[in-house]
Amino acid sequence: MLGTCHGEHAERFSRLPEVQAALDFANARTSTSHHPISGRRSGKRRPERNDKAMAIAAPALRPHRFSRAEYYAIADSLDPSLRYELLDGTIYAMSPAKPPHAGVVDFFLNRLRALDPTIYQLRSQAVVEIEPDGSPEPDVAVLTFRSDYYATSHPNGGDAHLVIEVGDAERNPREKMSKYMRDGRIPHGWRIDIPNRCVELWEPSDVELPIAILGGSDGFGFEGVTFTIAGTFAILESPK
Repeated sequence: MLGTCHGEHAERFSRLPEVQAALDFANARTSTSHHPISGRRSGKRRPERNDKAMAIAAPALRPHRFSRAEYYAIADSLDPSLRYELLDGTIYAMSPAKPPHAGVVDFFLNRLRALDPTIYQLRSQAVVEIEPDGSPEPDVAVLTFRSDYYATSHPNGGDAHLVIEVGDAERNPREKMSKYMRDGRIPHGWRIDIPNRCVELWEPSDVELPIAILGGSDGFGFEGVTFTIAGTFAILESPK
Protein backbone atom coordinates (compact mmCIF):
# COMPACT_ATOMS: atom_id res chain seq x y z
CA MET A 1 0.00 0.00 0.00
CA LEU A 2 1.20 3.42 -0.94
CA GLY A 3 0.03 6.84 0.07
CA THR A 4 2.20 7.86 3.00
CA CYS A 5 4.78 10.08 1.22
CA HIS A 6 7.19 9.45 4.09
CA GLY A 7 10.19 11.21 2.60
CA GLU A 8 8.47 14.51 1.84
CA HIS A 9 6.62 14.68 5.13
CA ALA A 10 9.68 13.62 7.13
CA GLU A 11 11.71 16.43 5.56
CA ARG A 12 9.07 19.01 6.37
CA PHE A 13 8.70 17.59 9.85
CA SER A 14 12.42 17.89 10.61
CA ARG A 15 12.43 21.55 9.62
CA LEU A 16 9.68 22.64 11.98
CA PRO A 17 11.06 25.32 14.39
CA GLU A 18 9.55 23.73 17.48
CA VAL A 19 11.14 20.37 16.62
CA GLN A 20 14.55 21.96 16.14
CA ALA A 21 14.16 23.80 19.45
CA ALA A 22 13.43 20.51 21.19
CA LEU A 23 16.54 18.91 19.68
CA ASP A 24 18.73 21.88 20.67
CA PHE A 25 17.37 21.80 24.22
CA ALA A 26 17.92 18.04 24.54
CA ASN A 27 21.47 18.26 23.23
CA ALA A 28 22.34 21.15 25.57
CA ARG A 29 21.12 19.20 28.60
CA THR A 30 22.98 16.04 27.63
CA SER A 31 26.25 17.59 26.47
CA THR A 32 27.99 16.77 29.79
CA SER A 33 26.00 13.75 30.81
CA HIS A 34 24.91 11.78 27.72
CA HIS A 35 25.83 11.71 24.06
CA PRO A 36 22.87 12.82 21.95
CA ILE A 37 20.83 9.83 20.73
CA SER A 38 23.26 7.16 21.91
CA GLY A 39 22.51 7.61 25.62
CA ARG A 40 26.07 6.72 26.71
CA ARG A 41 27.48 8.64 29.68
CA SER A 42 30.38 11.01 28.94
CA GLY A 43 30.73 12.74 32.33
CA LYS A 44 29.84 12.41 35.97
CA ARG A 45 27.46 15.35 36.31
CA ARG A 46 23.82 14.28 36.52
CA PRO A 47 20.84 16.50 35.73
CA GLU A 48 19.33 18.30 38.69
CA ARG A 49 16.25 16.57 40.03
CA ASN A 50 14.25 19.79 40.02
CA ASP A 51 14.82 20.53 36.33
CA LYS A 52 11.53 21.15 34.58
CA ALA A 53 10.73 18.83 31.71
CA MET A 54 10.14 20.49 28.40
CA ALA A 55 7.21 18.99 26.52
CA ILE A 56 6.72 19.90 22.90
CA ALA A 57 3.88 18.39 20.91
CA ALA A 58 5.03 17.61 17.39
CA PRO A 59 2.39 17.17 14.70
CA ALA A 60 1.62 13.56 13.82
CA LEU A 61 2.61 12.27 10.40
CA ARG A 62 -0.45 11.26 8.38
CA PRO A 63 -0.79 9.32 5.13
CA HIS A 64 -1.45 11.47 2.10
CA ARG A 65 -4.89 11.11 0.54
CA PHE A 66 -4.53 11.04 -3.23
CA SER A 67 -7.10 12.52 -5.57
CA ARG A 68 -7.80 10.71 -8.83
CA ALA A 69 -5.96 13.46 -10.72
CA GLU A 70 -2.85 12.98 -8.54
CA TYR A 71 -3.04 9.21 -8.93
CA TYR A 72 -3.22 9.43 -12.72
CA ALA A 73 -0.37 11.97 -12.72
CA ILE A 74 2.04 9.64 -10.89
CA ALA A 75 0.86 6.38 -12.44
CA ASP A 76 3.75 6.19 -14.91
CA SER A 77 6.28 6.48 -12.07
CA LEU A 78 4.95 3.41 -10.22
CA ASP A 79 6.52 -0.03 -10.56
CA PRO A 80 5.40 -1.23 -14.01
CA SER A 81 5.64 -4.87 -12.93
CA LEU A 82 2.70 -4.40 -10.54
CA ARG A 83 -0.93 -3.40 -10.94
CA TYR A 84 -2.38 -0.66 -8.76
CA GLU A 85 -5.75 0.78 -7.91
CA LEU A 86 -6.97 3.80 -5.96
CA LEU A 87 -9.57 3.29 -3.24
CA ASP A 88 -10.83 6.16 -1.12
CA GLY A 89 -7.63 8.14 -1.67
CA THR A 90 -5.22 5.26 -0.94
CA ILE A 91 -3.13 3.50 -3.59
CA TYR A 92 -2.96 -0.28 -3.31
CA ALA A 93 -0.62 -2.67 -5.11
CA MET A 94 -2.45 -5.77 -6.28
CA SER A 95 -0.99 -9.26 -6.09
CA PRO A 96 -0.75 -11.31 -9.28
CA ALA A 97 -3.82 -13.50 -9.79
CA LYS A 98 -3.47 -17.18 -8.94
CA PRO A 99 -4.97 -19.79 -11.30
CA PRO A 100 -8.26 -20.24 -9.34
CA HIS A 101 -8.84 -16.48 -9.28
CA ALA A 102 -8.06 -16.04 -12.98
CA GLY A 103 -10.17 -19.06 -13.92
CA VAL A 104 -13.26 -17.81 -12.09
CA VAL A 105 -12.88 -14.37 -13.70
CA ASP A 106 -12.74 -15.94 -17.15
CA PHE A 107 -15.75 -18.14 -16.31
CA PHE A 108 -17.93 -15.10 -15.61
CA LEU A 109 -16.64 -13.18 -18.61
CA ASN A 110 -17.42 -16.11 -20.88
CA ARG A 111 -20.94 -16.61 -19.53
CA LEU A 112 -21.83 -12.90 -19.47
CA ARG A 113 -21.04 -12.56 -23.16
CA ALA A 114 -24.60 -13.83 -23.63
CA LEU A 115 -25.84 -10.35 -22.69
CA ASP A 116 -27.10 -8.11 -25.48
CA PRO A 117 -23.94 -6.38 -26.80
CA THR A 118 -25.94 -3.37 -28.02
CA ILE A 119 -26.96 -2.66 -24.40
CA TYR A 120 -24.11 -3.94 -22.26
CA GLN A 121 -20.33 -3.89 -22.47
CA LEU A 122 -17.96 -6.10 -20.48
CA ARG A 123 -14.77 -4.82 -18.93
CA SER A 124 -12.22 -6.84 -16.94
CA GLN A 125 -9.59 -5.52 -14.52
CA ALA A 126 -9.75 -1.99 -15.87
CA VAL A 127 -10.64 1.31 -14.21
CA VAL A 128 -14.17 2.18 -13.10
CA GLU A 129 -14.16 5.53 -11.32
CA ILE A 130 -16.14 5.68 -8.08
CA GLU A 131 -16.65 8.28 -5.39
CA PRO A 132 -14.90 9.40 -3.31
CA ASP A 133 -11.46 9.38 -4.95
CA GLY A 134 -11.59 5.84 -6.28
CA SER A 135 -10.25 4.18 -9.42
CA PRO A 136 -10.61 0.47 -8.69
CA GLU A 137 -10.25 -2.21 -11.35
CA PRO A 138 -13.04 -4.74 -10.78
CA ASP A 139 -12.43 -8.28 -11.95
CA VAL A 140 -15.57 -8.00 -14.09
CA ALA A 141 -17.78 -4.98 -14.76
CA VAL A 142 -20.98 -4.95 -16.78
CA LEU A 143 -21.26 -1.44 -18.21
CA THR A 144 -23.70 0.46 -20.37
CA PHE A 145 -22.57 0.07 -23.97
CA ARG A 146 -20.88 3.17 -25.37
CA SER A 147 -19.89 3.55 -29.00
CA ASP A 148 -16.33 4.62 -28.17
CA TYR A 149 -15.92 1.65 -25.79
CA TYR A 150 -14.84 4.18 -23.14
CA ALA A 151 -11.70 4.98 -25.11
CA THR A 152 -12.07 8.73 -24.44
CA SER A 153 -12.82 8.56 -20.71
CA HIS A 154 -13.07 5.95 -17.99
CA PRO A 155 -16.51 4.69 -17.01
CA ASN A 156 -17.83 5.69 -13.60
CA GLY A 157 -20.22 4.21 -11.08
CA GLY A 158 -23.17 5.55 -13.07
CA ASP A 159 -22.11 3.46 -16.08
CA ALA A 160 -21.87 0.18 -14.15
CA HIS A 161 -24.80 -2.21 -13.78
CA LEU A 162 -22.86 -4.97 -12.03
CA VAL A 163 -19.36 -5.35 -10.59
CA ILE A 164 -17.85 -8.72 -9.71
CA GLU A 165 -14.88 -9.28 -7.44
CA VAL A 166 -13.30 -12.70 -7.01
CA GLY A 167 -11.87 -13.14 -3.52
CA ASP A 168 -9.27 -15.64 -2.42
CA ALA A 169 -6.85 -14.24 0.17
CA GLU A 170 -7.67 -10.58 0.81
CA ARG A 171 -6.66 -8.89 4.05
CA ASN A 172 -10.10 -7.25 4.40
CA PRO A 173 -12.35 -9.37 2.18
CA ARG A 174 -15.38 -7.06 2.08
CA GLU A 175 -13.62 -3.69 2.06
CA LYS A 176 -13.54 -3.25 -1.70
CA MET A 177 -17.17 -4.26 -2.27
CA SER A 178 -18.22 -1.91 0.50
CA LYS A 179 -16.49 0.97 -1.31
CA TYR A 180 -18.32 0.15 -4.53
CA MET A 181 -21.63 0.34 -2.72
CA ARG A 182 -20.72 3.64 -1.04
CA ASP A 183 -20.53 5.19 -4.49
CA GLY A 184 -24.31 4.80 -4.53
CA ARG A 185 -24.69 4.40 -8.31
CA ILE A 186 -23.78 0.75 -8.82
CA PRO A 187 -26.97 -1.30 -8.31
CA HIS A 188 -25.45 -4.77 -8.00
CA GLY A 189 -22.22 -6.33 -6.77
CA TRP A 190 -21.19 -9.96 -6.54
CA ARG A 191 -18.29 -11.09 -4.40
CA ILE A 192 -17.19 -14.61 -5.31
CA ASP A 193 -15.68 -16.13 -2.17
CA ILE A 194 -13.40 -18.94 -3.32
CA PRO A 195 -12.21 -20.22 0.11
CA ASN A 196 -15.77 -20.52 1.48
CA ARG A 197 -17.38 -21.58 -1.81
CA CYS A 198 -20.13 -18.98 -1.57
CA VAL A 199 -21.31 -15.85 -3.37
CA GLU A 200 -22.18 -12.58 -1.65
CA LEU A 201 -24.81 -10.34 -3.22
CA TRP A 202 -24.38 -6.61 -2.55
CA GLU A 203 -26.62 -3.59 -3.10
CA PRO A 204 -26.25 0.10 -2.11
CA SER A 205 -29.02 -0.30 0.48
CA ASP A 206 -26.35 -1.80 2.78
CA VAL A 207 -22.78 -0.60 2.30
CA GLU A 208 -21.32 -2.67 5.14
CA LEU A 209 -22.70 -6.18 4.61
CA PRO A 210 -24.04 -8.27 1.72
CA ILE A 211 -27.80 -8.51 1.38
CA ALA A 212 -27.48 -12.27 0.88
CA ILE A 213 -24.86 -15.00 1.06
CA LEU A 214 -25.58 -17.87 -1.34
CA GLY A 215 -24.30 -21.41 -1.07
CA GLY A 216 -25.19 -25.01 -1.75
CA SER A 217 -27.90 -25.27 -4.42
CA ASP A 218 -28.67 -21.52 -4.57
CA GLY A 219 -28.82 -19.73 -7.90
CA PHE A 220 -28.30 -16.13 -9.00
CA GLY A 221 -28.17 -14.20 -12.25
CA PHE A 222 -28.24 -10.96 -14.21
CA GLU A 223 -30.59 -10.07 -17.08
CA GLY A 224 -31.38 -13.67 -17.96
CA VAL A 225 -27.85 -15.04 -17.55
CA THR A 226 -28.12 -17.50 -14.68
CA PHE A 227 -25.58 -19.23 -12.47
CA THR A 228 -25.58 -21.80 -9.69
CA ILE A 229 -23.17 -22.00 -6.79
CA ALA A 230 -22.28 -25.59 -7.65
CA GLY A 231 -21.66 -24.73 -11.29
CA THR A 232 -19.55 -21.70 -10.44
CA PHE A 233 -17.14 -23.57 -8.23
CA ALA A 234 -17.14 -26.81 -10.22
CA ILE A 235 -14.40 -25.37 -12.42
CA LEU A 236 -12.07 -25.43 -9.41
CA GLU A 237 -12.23 -29.20 -9.19
CA SER A 238 -9.47 -31.22 -10.80
CA PRO A 239 -10.26 -32.09 -14.44
CA LYS A 240 -11.59 -35.59 -14.86
